[in-house]
Amino acid sequence: MRRLPLRATQNTRDLGGYPVPGGATAWGRFFRSDAPIGLPPEDIEALLHLGITTHIDLRTLEEVQKWPSSVAEHPGFQYHHVDLCASMQMMPDTEEGVAISYFQMTEQREAMARIFRIIAKAEGGVLFHCAVGKDRTGVVAAILLMLAGVPRQELLADYMLTAAYMREPARKLLETDPDIPFFVVTPRIEYIETFLNRFEAAYGTAEQFLKSVGIPAEEIRFLTQRLTVLTSTFRF
Repeated sequence: MRRLPLRATQNTRDLGGYPVPGGATAWGRFFRSDAPIGLPPEDIEALLHLGITTHIDLRTLEEVQKWPSSVAEHPGFQYHHVDLCASMQMMPDTEEGVAISYFQMTEQREAMARIFRIIAKAEGGVLFHCAVGKDRTGVVAAILLMLAGVPRQELLADYMLTAAYMREPARKLLETDPDIPFFVVTPRIEYIETFLNRFEAAYGTAEQFLKSVGIPAEEIRFLTQRLTVLTSTFRF
């Protein structure tokens, strides 16, 4: 099951099961999500039962203070706040600006280095999230899937799942605040595809990108191993 049916989030999903050469991405290790705000006890129990003990909050300090994470003070979780857009304009002015903002996130070198060091060193399952699990979360997820060797069409599909799971919350948000541009809350395949093109032109591969922000080769190898399960039963 890719999407976790939690009561308080709509876009919490496993990155396992995507094809890679000779295998697939591993289930139960890496999860992307919208913000875990107001989680009831059963949601907390479900996360702990799945072994998800490391949480990375990619939101701004203002967002975190206004809408605190339910796991931040819970003793069962290791909570890390890493503002991925500390020096960036949060809301793009145009549709073209969305993809540009994705690439600008990769230029936040200290934040990216910290995020991937946390992921590489985590002992249990890792959940990373922003507000709705589309942009900041989508960039981190795309880099992880690229590192694993997931084909591009699967990367695009993973990004676009947010359109289905967050459709109703996005509709309600736009009704509440009609000044928010539609393109800010609605994923389009062109956003992530343009980002991937720029990423590959600038860095080549996800491994080269991680090296460029200071992740040691040994940690990259370990992370790649954790990302995948190799089996001769997978063919593509």
